[in-house]
Amino acid sequence: MQVAIPIEMIIQTILTGIIGWVVKMALDKLKEYQDESKQWRNQLDDKLDKISNATKADMRINIVYSCEKCLKRGWITSEEFSSIMNLYERYTELIGTNGFITEYLERIERLEIKEI
Repeated sequence: MQVAIPIEMIIQTILTGIIGWVVKMALDKLKEYQDESKQWRNQLDDKLDKISNATKADMRINIVYSCEKCLKRGWITSEEFSSIMNLYERYTELIGTNGFITEYLERIERLEIKEI
């Protein structure tokens, strides 16, 4: 006995299979792009962390050097004081307060301010 399968059912089955395959391929490609994007983000985060750490170290060195220079000579200009305080504010925005650096600031605050 032969069973007659309507052509519409055959076409619908074929189209469903094709659409399912296309959707699977698209989802696989999307997953691949997401994985690549995550790798790029992780690499970028690592580089930004290194840059941030270098910036913090550089800021700390500049603050200490500037303070040491002024403390050694025994006075400070208002421009130097303003620059050091500005740098210190940026520094604390990145890492918070730091007792070592704060001690330097307290010492230069006691220096005589000379206008040049």
